[in-house]
Amino acid sequence: MNNKDFAIGVLTVTATVLLTAVLVLSVLAPKQVQAYAQLDKGNGYTMYTVQVSDSNEQLHVINHAAGLLNVYLFDINTNRLQRVQQIPLPPFETRQTAPGGAAPAGR
Repeated sequence: MNNKDFAIGVLTVTATVLLTAVLVLSVLAPKQVQAYAQLDKGNGYTMYTVQVSDSNEQLHVINHAAGLLNVYLFDINTNRLQRVQQIPLPPFETRQTAPGGAAPAGR
């Protein structure tokens, strides 16, 4: 075995050790929150997320047709989603328009 073969062997072993370290660290690294403070509206629902602590997030779902706000708690450590509270919302008053599409006087 000459010096050239020995150097190639050392570099191969070093590359293998470094690749293994990168793979292990990427698997064990904590995952970042992907949907922090996101808002989505559609089909009569509004959903948004709230970060409560480092390990807990809340999902708020507003059902406009039923007039309900459901609050769900997601625990990152256990990957469990549970409903915490259901809040009835007061009816939303829409602004009435006068005939012809104009807003009523005094408003």
